[in-house]
Amino acid sequence: MLNQAFLALIQATDTAAPSTGAAPSTGAGTPAAAPPGWMQFIPFLAIGGIMYFLLIGPERKARKKREELLSKLEKGDKVVTSSGLHGVIKELNETTVTLQVDDGVRLKFSRSAVADVVKDSDAKPAEAKSAK
Repeated sequence: MLNQAFLALIQATDTAAPSTGAAPSTGAGTPAAAPPGWMQFIPFLAIGGIMYFLLIGPERKARKKREELLSKLEKGDKVVTSSGLHGVIKELNETTVTLQVDDGVRLKFSRSAVADVVKDSDAKPAEAKSAK
């Protein structure tokens, strides 16, 4: 029964709109022009542009800033590692950094483990608190 209703519906749509291969009509008697095939790629290009400006561009800027920070490291800089360890750079080469974290305590880290350079203005409030 359901099959008969489905077949009747298909036959009704086939007879109501015969396929002539012509462009769809606008209702004024003239056929509407079909959009060019390349127009269907415009939404994909727009999404790609949005993804670049929202995801890839800021990530590239952050990576460049980090590479600049790592290249400007010098002996005597106060740094914080990615694990949160604070220390002063005592030795430095292409791949490793040796930090002095306390008197007589030196730890060797990968250069990429340095997360940030601590400025003197950041250290002064901590020193002032400990002096009180």
